[in-house]
Amino acid sequence: MLKELLYNLEHSLYVAAAAVLGYVIGFQLLFTLSAIFFFIGREHAQAEYRWIETFGEHKRANLPWWGALDKRVWDTHSLIWNLLLPIGVGIAALPVLPLVGYLGGILAPLITYLVKLFSPKIVALLAKIIALF
Repeated sequence: MLKELLYNLEHSLYVAAAAVLGYVIGFQLLFTLSAIFFFIGREHAQAEYRWIETFGEHKRANLPWWGALDKRVWDTHSLIWNLLLPIGVGIAALPVLPLVGYLGGILAPLITYLVKLFSPKIVALLAKIIALF
């Protein structure tokens, strides 16, 4: 079940990772939009391939300009999990990450104390989780 969930969230996790990396190095908007448009292009290309296989007699020359926009070639997984959810994650990350950074700066002393207090327990727990794989 976890494996299936991670499979469904794969594109969204990549967009979130790009947004976090962009925020850390100071180019959040650029990294987030690049990741979003990468997955839009990828899903568009895959929809073109599905149209060519289904309706275009396996010939790219038969693909009309609107072929990738044909609703018959979009399934639920491609539309929701691979296209709309990564767009939503990217758009949501734009205002959220600066807020988290601001709150992180305020809460940094508390977080540092908690990490020092619980770090041996966290390391032991991570070792147990890694041992499961």
